Amino acid sequence: MIVQAGTADVTTYFELTNSSDGSEATGLTVTALDLSYVRDGDAVAAKVDASDLGSANAAHSANGAYEVDSTDAPGLYRIDWPDAAFAAGVGRVQLIVKHADIRLAVMNVDLSITNAKLLAYLQLLAREDDAIATDNSTELTELNADGGSGAGAYDNKTDALENLSPSGTTNITHETQVQRVT
Repeated sequence: MIVQAGTADVTTYFELTNSSDGSEATGLTVTALDLSYVRDGDAVAAKVDASDLGSANAAHSANGAYEVDSTDAPGLYRIDWPDAAFAAGVGRVQLIVKHADIRLAVMNVDLSITNAKLLAYLQLLAREDDAIATDNSTELTELNADGGSGAGAYDNKTDALENLSPSGTTNITHETQVQRVT
């Protein structure tokens, strides 16, 4: 599952199975479900007992749960997660559902960057002007903090593609090989 980092009111659906025989777990008391999550590099967030949402179409409520339909969708439970699980800053979060009678259920969620963040990174990569560096100072700081090991820091005024164009001090060459099919 992929969720944009910073998304609010995330709802997921977990198929819960009985620990004894692997069959669909129906009729669980949802307030006995233990919910937690782990963001990459962090400790497990404090376990929370789920609250009963009351209906399948209830408004989102952090840490809420509901058995969707024990006859037509046996073992399927709706789980609403707190916004903190999906905050920007990491690339992944694992959502965890526990209960005394079920197998541990874990869902891996990749957190994608926002379109605005991607645009800012592309602007820094492509343009060498001060205005872009000023407008995207937060992203420039992030690039230099997370840019890996090595000396120096990214500076769009010297490192942007625009600066590396043939009109700049560095020439870029591109070779293309074409194979004729007869």
